[in-house]
Amino acid sequence: CHGSDAGEGALDMSARDQLLDLIASRQQDALTVVSELIRRPSENPPGDTRAAGAYVAEWLNKAGHTPEVIEAKETLANVVAAIDNGPGRSLILNGHLDTFPLTEHAAWTRDPFSGAVEDGKIHGRGVADMKAGTARRSSRSACSASSARRGRAA
Repeated sequence: CHGSDAGEGALDMSARDQLLDLIASRQQDALTVVSELIRRPSENPPGDTRAAGAYVAEWLNKAGHTPEVIEAKETLANVVAAIDNGPGRSLILNGHLDTFPLTEHAAWTRDPFSGAVEDGKIHGRGVADMKAGTARRSSRSACSASSARRGRAA
């Protein structure tokens, strides 16, 4: 989350250590966000992402952002948040909240919407595509707000 402005992607050791410390300190938060997203089914079809979108917006709001929920359709929620740290490059983080539909519930050994964390693994529908990625992007946005880097993240 924090880097040196000295060169293209260059990190000195103290900045690297700060980044690793920040990642470690936010690991539990990231796990919680993924688990909570999994607990909000958003299968497509039917394509209802309102509950997952509301959670992301609530989480971003608690992290100090001002998210906006935009609905392409009544049931398709998109969450947008921007962090403006002044002039500089822009970073856009994009993800989706819907998942493929659950077709064989009986094939699951755990509740596919439990978001259970066991043995260092998160279990549930959408963890690989794309709820973990969306949680990571949301976490990165929160990180960008506290970053020393200039520019805009959305």
